[in-house]
Amino acid sequence: MIPSIETSRVDAQWDACPYLRVRIVNLRDIELAYGLDVAVAVRRELWTRLALVGGPEIPVWRENDVLTVSLGYAAQTWEGLADGILNYELSQRTALSMPIEITPDSWVCPLIATELLSVGAGRPCGAIPSGADEAGVPGTEGISGEPARAGQFRDDMAKASYLLESLRTGQLPLAFQPVVLIQDLSSVLYDELLLRPAVGGPGQIAIALERLGIAWLLDRSIVWTAIEVLEAHPTRHLACNVSAFSFYPDPWWFEVMDFLQSRPSVAARLIIEITETGVLRDLRKSLGLILRLRKAGVRVALDDVGVGNCTLAFLLEASPCIIKIDRLMLQRAAQSKEGGRRFQALIKLCASCSPCVVVEGIENEAELNLARAGGGVSAVQGFAIAMPDRAPPWLNSTSQFVSLR
Repeated sequence: MIPSIETSRVDAQWDACPYLRVRIVNLRDIELAYGLDVAVAVRRELWTRLALVGGPEIPVWRENDVLTVSLGYAAQTWEGLADGILNYELSQRTALSMPIEITPDSWVCPLIATELLSVGAGRPCGAIPSGADEAGVPGTEGISGEPARAGQFRDDMAKASYLLESLRTGQLPLAFQPVVLIQDLSSVLYDELLLRPAVGGPGQIAIALERLGIAWLLDRSIVWTAIEVLEAHPTRHLACNVSAFSFYPDPWWFEVMDFLQSRPSVAARLIIEITETGVLRDLRKSLGLILRLRKAGVRVALDDVGVGNCTLAFLLEASPCIIKIDRLMLQRAAQSKEGGRRFQALIKLCASCSPCVVVEGIENEAELNLARAGGGVSAVQGFAIAMPDRAPPWLNSTSQFVSLR
């Protein structure tokens, strides 16, 4: 079981030191999909985890799904209040988000569970009890789609659990695929870091993580893995994918930017590709994060343009260094004249917003010629150019798996 955790700092009128607020975002879905006993077990485990590392501070349930703990201990543990609280918040968010093993010993009596869930200002979620038939549970009538959502949640949770276990054990393999200049296919603009999980496609897993609200766990690890590869290979330029849902100024981004500002040679060779399968949480804050990354020397690319959730407003305001046009637009261009006109129109729009337009998914000579027609395309990527390679000649053997952060 993987809890989706949000953390924030809250100033308290009754205390000079701020508090860390921890919210279990998916507690309602956990109860719906697995039952009340499991939700209470998750709640109890998170309180225990926070209590173990909180020093003398005791976590307090403020609502059904919200815990708070004083940050006084954090400020004392690290030198400097601001750095101490940031480090504490990052470590807590990661630790609390790790999978929770649910066993029969974790279960509690439903009566006790109800009493536990009623603690604080919240009230019991009132979702499907453990072992009950979803279709006939009192209180669920008229709640459209809940049984289907519960099944989807369990399926997503299985994918996410596999991925995080692979991350934890250092068994999540990666591969590299070059992006090359369209006028000289032997000239590599940069390499893209790609996931190659043993089970399930990387796109399916990414979407599952987005729906669960825990894509940041993978994205944070991916970004730091890319940084490690760049440090080990001072002549390479490398891109890594980050979910649009994760492209939000969470504390882990501050940690990344602080590191990169002290290593400008690494920052200048890093490209963050925002995948548009998900939706940006806050347009203004995402644009602000782009500006901060640019100040640190990092290039930002928009991926999946043409089929993702990228809006014209974001495309115009973001002014990304690189825009990548999705393969589906290329396929449509090959299928009809109308598709071809739209493809060329999209290229012109993208070229007006960015100095570098990449067409991805090139699988044959005909598609390469389509990308070349009309001009405007700077670079291409795809199986016809080069297959993803887990061990390209330039790569050190120590960099073939994603590192958990």
